[in-house]
Amino acid sequence: MPVKLYKRGMIWHYQGTVAKRRLRASTGTSDKAIAQRIAAEAEAKQWQSHLDGPGANVTFSQATREYMEAEKSMRFVLPILDYWKDTPIREISAGAIKQSAFKLYPDGKPATRNRQVITPTVAIINHVAELD
Repeated sequence: MPVKLYKRGMIWHYQGTVAKRRLRASTGTSDKAIAQRIAAEAEAKQWQSHLDGPGANVTFSQATREYMEAEKSMRFVLPILDYWKDTPIREISAGAIKQSAFKLYPDGKPATRNRQVITPTVAIINHVAELD
């Protein structure tokens, strides 16, 4: 069943089944055109998750939130989070992590870059990978 819009009061909502998962939520808007875009985006995100796997849509900020909720050390994490923001985890490579270390600490020694960027970034990514 494709996602369909319906109105409750002044606000548009959507519901439907995509890839055997039920979607149902409020769009938070009274504008039908915007509501259609929100519903289409939710449907596309569900299809992408179904086709690419559940971890395909995880962003670095979501991963950091999971890491923080596990009460892990946040000592060097804030500058890293500010750098990566909503970058999908699947787009972060080892080379990109090294580049981020050079951008965050251009005058830092290798030990500083390892301690303050590379190790915490890899720890966050590995933590989320363990959670599936």
